[in-house]
Amino acid sequence: MKKIAPKVKRILNMSLKQAKLYDDLEVKIEHIMIALINDYNNRAIKTLEDMGIDVDVLHKKIERSLIKNKKEDEMYDISDDTIPLNFTSQNIIKGAEKECDILKEDYLDTHHIILSLLKTKNSINGILKIMKVTYKSYDSQIKKSVIED
Repeated sequence: MKKIAPKVKRILNMSLKQAKLYDDLEVKIEHIMIALINDYNNRAIKTLEDMGIDVDVLHKKIERSLIKNKKEDEMYDISDDTIPLNFTSQNIIKGAEKECDILKEDYLDTHHIILSLLKTKNSINGILKIMKVTYKSYDSQIKKSVIED
């Protein structure tokens, strides 16, 4: 298991709170993305902004997707602190470890999560593709940022 940056740990904890806020029984990739956006000060979101993405618009699209996919009879009383990651989120986090290896970085960070989700079929991937963000364009922007730094 890769070392996880403290920022990622905080974001995963925030995504648990997002799942509770939306009365979901699992932490979905949408919750993780909203937590990333709400944190705002992370490499994943800065890279999206460098690509010209309006993160407020992205947030609203993700939120609409969460609400649209929730049926009215799916409201739960969630008091348990241990809401699990759903299958897609688990796979994206595992994929983020691989992205970290590909970039030869020591710590799993927020941009690895975005790279991984861009390789997986999921609702966020679809939203980002509409906004002209692909794995290739995001990866290029990360590499460009490293060169500029």
